[in-house]
Formats: sequence, structure tokens, C-alpha cells
Amino acid sequence: MKTKLVHIGASTAVRIPKSFIKRAGINGSVEMKVHGNSIILRSKKPRAGWVEAFKHAIARHGRPEVDHEFLNAPLLDDSDLSPW
Repeated sequence: MKTKLVHIGASTAVRIPKSFIKRAGINGSVEMKVHGNSIILRSKKPRAGWVEAFKHAIARHGRPEVDHEFLNAPLLDDSDLSPW
């Protein structure tokens, strides 16, 4: 299906047919990323079956070790990096 970009203020939008949204199972927020010359939208819902898969893995192998030092490390801020 082809569609046109629509300019809304300083943004650009694309109209997505309701049937596409329904078939993709998208509801509410989406994750968006660029892959090559494509823009990919994904539902932010957990993937079906992942909760059960994690429970099964934990029951079988135990809980994974947590690196608390890594988790508590400050987030990097690239504002102090020199430009290319």
C-alpha cells in the first residue's frame, strides 16, 4: 500500500489504516526505530509467551546473578563528547 506523508506543524506524519493497526496488535504507545531506509513501529506490549518462558527458565535454572555495580553505575551523557 502506498500513502503520502502529511505535514503537521513541525512534524511529519503518515496515516496508518485502522485495519493495519488491528492486524499488528498495536494499542497505545509504540516503539519506533530506523532500519536502513525503513521505519519500524512495534507494539510496546511484552511479546506473547515471554512471561511464561521466563518463569520456566527461572524454575529450571534459578534466578540469574545481578551485577549491582553495573546497575548502579551512572548513565553516560554524550553532551561532553567532542563532535565528529
